[in-house]
Amino acid sequence: MNSETTARPRFARRRKFVIFGVLGVLAAGLCIYVAILESRAEERRAWAEIQKRLDAIRAAGEPLTAEDLAKLYPDPPPEQDAALLLAPAVAAFREPDDSSDMPFFGDGELPHGSQALTEKMRTNFEAALNDNQAALNAIPWDKVTNAWFGSGFALGLTNRPEYHLYRARVLGKMLCLEAVVEAESGNGSKATESLIRSLAFFRMFRSENELYHSIRRFEENYCCLALERVLNRVEIPADDLATLERLLSDDHPDGFREALLVTRCRDIYDLTMLRTDPSSVLDGFDYYGSSLAKKQIYEAYLRMSGRFYSDADFTNLLDLRVAQLSALKLPPKERFAELDRISKQIAGEHRRRTLGWNEQRDVVYVHGLLRMDAEVIAKLQVTRVALEIERWRLAHGGRAPDSLADLTPGFAPSIPLDPFDNNPLRYKKLPQGFLIYSIGADFTDDGGMAKPADYTDTNHYDIPFSVER
Repeated sequence: MNSETTARPRFARRRKFVIFGVLGVLAAGLCIYVAILESRAEERRAWAEIQKRLDAIRAAGEPLTAEDLAKLYPDPPPEQDAALLLAPAVAAFREPDDSSDMPFFGDGELPHGSQALTEKMRTNFEAALNDNQAALNAIPWDKVTNAWFGSGFALGLTNRPEYHLYRARVLGKMLCLEAVVEAESGNGSKATESLIRSLAFFRMFRSENELYHSIRRFEENYCCLALERVLNRVEIPADDLATLERLLSDDHPDGFREALLVTRCRDIYDLTMLRTDPSSVLDGFDYYGSSLAKKQIYEAYLRMSGRFYSDADFTNLLDLRVAQLSALKLPPKERFAELDRISKQIAGEHRRRTLGWNEQRDVVYVHGLLRMDAEVIAKLQVTRVALEIERWRLAHGGRAPDSLADLTPGFAPSIPLDPFDNNPLRYKKLPQGFLIYSIGADFTDDGGMAKPADYTDTNHYDIPFSVER
């Protein structure tokens, strides 16, 4: 009797324990189920937000996919494909044995036009040219005028034809060196021919690809530096000055915006791939320029977490591109100020970063490229005006004009404006020659001071072009 009474309460307690345990498991399961439903609902809401942004891009008529880009920027036919036409010249090119004191290729700045080349610099220039005469002779000049480098968008956004670009661009830089050496020897006609060819060469790099656009801007700057030195050494006939002026005209003033639109297409492709199959992104991890050790860390994280992707990062990146593209529509000073504001805003926010993308680094990178782009545009502008001044001098006995107003209307359609502040470019008549300059991206008139060789972020400088003869 006592033993049965004792057993029943124990059994009852166990039964209650089991019941509460089952209920607890069911409750936990229900909570997990609700959490999963909420998570999936949140994912759907987040993806719907992304789709709204993509639909807005599509409605604005801007490219989204490789197919869109291929329609906007078709590849050249074989007879106009610069990569094919230049292949023999690229194969014949030989890197300079000594790149020290080699502006455009290695270390050292090209001396100002009124300063002599160092003996080592001239020796290295001549040696490099002798080694590459066969490569320069292999350029089919009768065909390259209408040729261009294709971006390969028809092959998709993973196709990046970079190798031949870096190999081909050195031929244009070699032409700049050739112009400098010929001018140093007093051979004005040969120097001018090399300059004309170098400018025609770099026009094959169109602006629709972010890499191509950056290459072209760098090389245009080299051409301007070489031309400044040539003008300080020899006198160029008026017809050749007009040809150079035409080739220096900026036929892609909206090139930076186009390049950023292409970058956004790559962003969309990469993040879509990362969202659907993150492990496949690791197969091409060199694309992100990361070390093997970092790749292994990410692989371990992927095995533990199952994902690298964040919808919030996708949304943030699309919003950032909209802000950057909107900033490009502003005047230069407001444009840079807006990008600074965006940078500070992002620096004050803490967000999860998707593999391969960091907002702060992206803003700094784009800001730096924009500054370079704006400065080269200014350099092209002052160089074109210098050519107009040189044509005026030829028509007026070699003397420089008293002001830029003298150039209009016979030699310039209007008084040239500084692209940074929309005021007339600064001009000084020198005892021999002239100085013309833009105030540059610091928006400060520093009297035509060139960028110092030991430049730091604290230095101020202008973008000058001077002829002292």
